[in-house]
Amino acid sequence: MAHHLNPVLQQSCNKISKCRIFFASLSGIPSFFHHSAKRTHMIELTGARRVPSLTDTCWSSNSKLLNVIIGDWNKLKRAFELILNSEDADTKSVRLCNGFLNEMNNFEFTLLAVVFNDIFGYTDILFDVLQKKSLDIVYCAAKIKLTCDLISNQRNEQHFSALFEKSKSLNDINFRRGCTATEEELFAAI
Repeated sequence: MAHHLNPVLQQSCNKISKCRIFFASLSGIPSFFHHSAKRTHMIELTGARRVPSLTDTCWSSNSKLLNVIIGDWNKLKRAFELILNSEDADTKSVRLCNGFLNEMNNFEFTLLAVVFNDIFGYTDILFDVLQKKSLDIVYCAAKIKLTCDLISNQRNEQHFSALFEKSKSLNDINFRRGCTATEEELFAAI
């Protein structure tokens, strides 16, 4: 059952409307690029890594996708801008690029991307352990408890401030004008 770990985490967060909207927006990015060779070419022009397809891996697509998006944040935004400003872009591409850029310029979306990327870093390691040691129940149970403890211990102001600063560095200009919540309010929500 280890292959259901990240989808279970995601589904449990879907009760929170901002998380549900976040994951819906996130899942649209791979299909946007993989349904058009022209769009894929635009992302290649920016030097960004290939955005993983949702079919590349079943359980970890959002984990790998977030890793690519966080790593190539500005390049991905540049690819959206190139498509948006291209005279050859069809209306659907323009509309979708505008939506993705709006999301990436929204500080709360950026913060959720950084937070979930951090959490999935722990759960990816746990997934590997559960896959390799699935017959050793005691060992797996200990690793699950350790992962829960690690994630729980990250729920403090110091770690949140580090994630908050990383989010600001990815989206510094838009933080000042696009986010109405204070750092304390965002910490309390997470």
